[in-house]
Amino acid sequence: MPAPSRPRALPRRATLLSCLLLTAACGRRVESDRTEAVGSAVVRHVRTCQWLDWENTSCRVDSVMTVGSRRIEGVYSTSASPQGELALVNLRQGDSLLIDTRSGAVRTTLPAQSSVQEWCGDAELVLSVPVMDSGATGESGGSHLEHVWLEHGTEVHRTSVYRGSRHVPRVLCGPDHTVALVLANTHDGPPIELHRWSADQGLQPVETWPGDIPGGSASDLVLSWTDAGRPDWCARSRPYSLNTCVPPTRPAAPH
Repeated sequence: MPAPSRPRALPRRATLLSCLLLTAACGRRVESDRTEAVGSAVVRHVRTCQWLDWENTSCRVDSVMTVGSRRIEGVYSTSASPQGELALVNLRQGDSLLIDTRSGAVRTTLPAQSSVQEWCGDAELVLSVPVMDSGATGESGGSHLEHVWLEHGTEVHRTSVYRGSRHVPRVLCGPDHTVALVLANTHDGPPIELHRWSADQGLQPVETWPGDIPGGSASDLVLSWTDAGRPDWCARSRPYSLNTCVPPTRPAAPH
């Protein structure tokens, strides 16, 4: 008499195990979940990895900005104004946005991956706009600075400050929507020039640093404004712990 057949549970268990492994392999686990305040807005950063990726090579961070009922997905980076009323939001794909963090309104759209060189207050800033080389390398092709000013909170004024092959190691906002900036060659070498910019007069040279900066480069320069509204500069001297800043050598005033 043949023995009764046993239930075929093993294939079912194998199928169930395969499904679970496939789900684990395709699913993602949450590594971290944190929030960041950007003015009145909130950005949530969620880091996830694939379940079976124990070396964390598949991890990514998904960031979403929430302003009231508005959601902005794919946030890459943010830079808030001093009081947090405005924020420059760079997205992983697409243009950069200048956002009112109180209402969520997009005040203006800017070139992708723009960065803040200097906030001049809560309604004014100097931007660095990426410039790509026209050649095949795709590397940076110089500097491009823009001045953005919001009049009455909504009317946007946007003007090019400088676009060219030189490096801009230092920028400082000035009175009445003016900008002081330093132009230097690659690796911050001479000639190193101080300029003043305004929307009505454009870019104007102020002074050229005599030769090299002793023991340093253009990145050691500190900009300021005189009471007369003229840019001024000095170079930090080493060691920095002494907190000394040396002005350029200037010809003696005639007697």
